Amino acid sequence: MFENYDLIKSFINSNITKKRSLLHKILSANTKKNFFLYTYNMDFYFESIKRSKQKLKITDRKNFYEYLRKFFYCLIALIKAKKNKKFKYFLFYSISNQHIENKFTNIFKEVLFKKLNKKQIFTKYLIYNVPINMWNFTYEYPVNFIFLYLYFKSIIKYFFLSKKYKSKVTKKIIINTLYKYEQYKYWKRFLKKKLPRSIFLIDKISNFPLVQAGNELKITTYELQHGSPLTKKNIDSYKMKINGKFFNIQSWFSSNKPDYYLCSGEFWKKNTDKNNYSNNITNIGLNINFLNSPKKKKFGILILSELSEFDEIENIINKLDKYNLKKNLIKIRFHPAISNLPDDIESFLKSNKIEYSFAKFTNINKDLKDVNRVIGLNSTLLFYLYERGYQTYFFDTKLFPKNYLIKDKSFFNLSYLNKRYKKKFFSPNKNKIPL
Repeated sequence: MFENYDLIKSFINSNITKKRSLLHKILSANTKKNFFLYTYNMDFYFESIKRSKQKLKITDRKNFYEYLRKFFYCLIALIKAKKNKKFKYFLFYSISNQHIENKFTNIFKEVLFKKLNKKQIFTKYLIYNVPINMWNFTYEYPVNFIFLYLYFKSIIKYFFLSKKYKSKVTKKIIINTLYKYEQYKYWKRFLKKKLPRSIFLIDKISNFPLVQAGNELKITTYELQHGSPLTKKNIDSYKMKINGKFFNIQSWFSSNKPDYYLCSGEFWKKNTDKNNYSNNITNIGLNINFLNSPKKKKFGILILSELSEFDEIENIINKLDKYNLKKNLIKIRFHPAISNLPDDIESFLKSNKIEYSFAKFTNINKDLKDVNRVIGLNSTLLFYLYERGYQTYFFDTKLFPKNYLIKDKSFFNLSYLNKRYKKKFFSPNKNKIPL
């Protein structure tokens, strides 16, 4: 399981340029055989290139009360979960639910429930965030306690390894590799016992162990689109090519892959890398009407930040006077993975009196109040808001084919998405899932 460890050690201790070269070798090795120190830790390698060390240090600072609150929520969710002994389809997701139109749900799974008989689907999910209202439940089966057991089991196995690792980063990668391998064994036992006709999952990267188990048991696997899966995203950060093509975390270099991809619009069907899947890509649509549309005579500007592009955001804030814009028109919303800010960024925002929020804790419609323009790197939320009628500007212009963007010289010289492509990204449809 820990073969090619020296390659990983070199990666951790290298500068950005060397890391790009080593990741090229790692991906090439993984194409021939699953290289578990990479396969189970994909996010780490790409994030360590995309973001600076300072920004990688950001952690979720939970206090004891929050852990206790999550424990009781997971316990009650487990007690209330519906037990489905017979089912045809199995769904697993680890993407947070949202409170939408007085219903606690997940927009991606709702599409699936409308395409198939909901009663024939058994769902397990991983609870990440506890809702503000502790009594909101989906009545699906949470795996938190199972995964917690698998994690502790992995830590015990780590202490019995003949070799100990001094670096905290290396130790974390090794333990996570053991943990993901335990997940793989759990999923294989579960699927072997239940033998569903099909597996549906949201996000193949974080759920690779389930893909791996489904492939080995020859159970048809479907990935539902989450995010904006384009291989040209962040190419300025990664600057890496294989066989003349740019690649990023969305590129797939493994023999284990979902059989089908269920995307949310025609744009994704045309521009998603078909090599990531064994069979075809089907557009099943997505309903995003839970997002408020912009109102007339509103001039607010919402900036979506992942931190990696914050230099560009600083540049915009410093140029507000040049474009006759007031600072109170600006609000920044930070990605759900971010719970707190580096000291220098927090200090900059406070000194400029810029309002900001964390997506993890703030309903998007609250942040959209008084907004008609949205700026971001390449966030999926930008595409959602474009479809809802907002003027959306992209820092990352290289992910689009030609003619999709229009440069606005009167607004920081940024490029916005042409309105002629409405309903190409997200909209409901009647297409069927290829079963």
